[in-house]
Amino acid sequence: MFLFRFLLALWACLASAPVHAQGSLFPENIMAIQEALIWTGDYDGPVDGAFGSATRVAFADFQKRENLRATSRVNTATIKKLADVSTALKRDAGWRLAIDGRNRIVFWIPGALLPKNEDGPDGRAFSSENGDTRLSVFAAKQSLAGMRKAARAMPGRRIDGEKSDKIAFTVVGEDTGQGFFEFATGGKTAKGFRLTFPLQDAERMRRIGTAMASAFIGDPGTALPKKSARALPSFIGAYRLDEPQRPYPYGVVDVEHREVTIASGTIAARLSAAEPPQDMKPGQRKKRLPADAPFIPKLNVFVAGEPSLVIADADSQTHFAEVRVVELDPANVHPEVVLTWSTDGATCCTKLSVFGLKDDGSWLRIEGGAFESVPDFPQDIDGDGRFELVNADNAFLGAFGCGDCPYAPKEIRQVNNGVLEDVSADSRFRAHHGARLGELWGWGCRAARYAPKPFWPVSPLRRAGPAKPGMVRPWWST
Repeated sequence: MFLFRFLLALWACLASAPVHAQGSLFPENIMAIQEALIWTGDYDGPVDGAFGSATRVAFADFQKRENLRATSRVNTATIKKLADVSTALKRDAGWRLAIDGRNRIVFWIPGALLPKNEDGPDGRAFSSENGDTRLSVFAAKQSLAGMRKAARAMPGRRIDGEKSDKIAFTVVGEDTGQGFFEFATGGKTAKGFRLTFPLQDAERMRRIGTAMASAFIGDPGTALPKKSARALPSFIGAYRLDEPQRPYPYGVVDVEHREVTIASGTIAARLSAAEPPQDMKPGQRKKRLPADAPFIPKLNVFVAGEPSLVIADADSQTHFAEVRVVELDPANVHPEVVLTWSTDGATCCTKLSVFGLKDDGSWLRIEGGAFESVPDFPQDIDGDGRFELVNADNAFLGAFGCGDCPYAPKEIRQVNNGVLEDVSADSRFRAHHGARLGELWGWGCRAARYAPKPFWPVSPLRRAGPAKPGMVRPWWST
């Protein structure tokens, strides 16, 4: 669904211009196109946000097959068709997020094809109802080169294709009467997955394997090499998606980007940098503020093309603001508009406001508060199609006096009938908290040299030193 919404936003922007220059597309637009082309079977290259020759050829191939004019140019008709086709394929596969807390791996799986799951000897394992399609995730104390060599040398295997670079490899072929897709990435420790399937499903499963490889994160929170030949989406924590991979329309305004428009369904949101009021006589006012001056985030919301809401709070001056259109409240037939902005303080804060369209055409504003550290909202943690607001638990950070610490357990909230509720203790999120604690443990051990002394080890949190008010909540030690 997130790919459809992302491409829909691009489609809405293209609707006023039949042909769009590739050079003016944002990298996140191109990444959405590349991911969609993977699902249609036209592209198997990196999702890197570059509209290069391989992407151009794949785009033209899709146009030809769908009886569209094969120009390799991004236009309204092709984007709409690409969104429709790729989204249907992902929906049929049940594409969803999964984690392997033991091996600290974040990955996406075709949940409808692999409904059964268990903890295998090397990591998480998934299978179809009849067991003929299987997925296993692994982390091996073996170099990437050594693992690739072993994958190619396994007896009885027929290799149909392989790709490799300095940080990853993919091998596909046939093994004892079944097709396989094997992927691994990493350095001294290789992490990856093996996907096996009936030969008659080879075309579809190889396409899904390519999509899984493009979204596989073997070490959450670790930045990729700048000159990496293969661009992967980066994660902060177990569920934080980076800008090109957010599963909903998203836009940002800062000192370089002064206006952005996003859309989902009939809701369109334009966020712009408005000049703050200047306390001086009209003749003394500057005609234009310096590029690095703070601004007021101005939010204009349109419903079915008609102006519906304008927000520009004079006390919200910032250098960075974000807007999202995302489904938060199932009681509301329209998605919500989420506005966040930084207060530019040394350690605090990010402020959050949610706007929901009511049946009578008016808007409900829900104040979400201010958050230290790096917020991760919104996320669909339990995969039910509506998103939760997720952020670092500020009570935990306050207990340690460490507002700018990069890691903390998560607070999870939902909007229900226009009311923001804390659902952190809900049993649906038990696995999420457990995975987070595993990350905290690993981070604490690696960062012991500079982490605040009582801050590590933090899993379980009972070992974190003397308890302070608000520090320990029962669901953290799940």
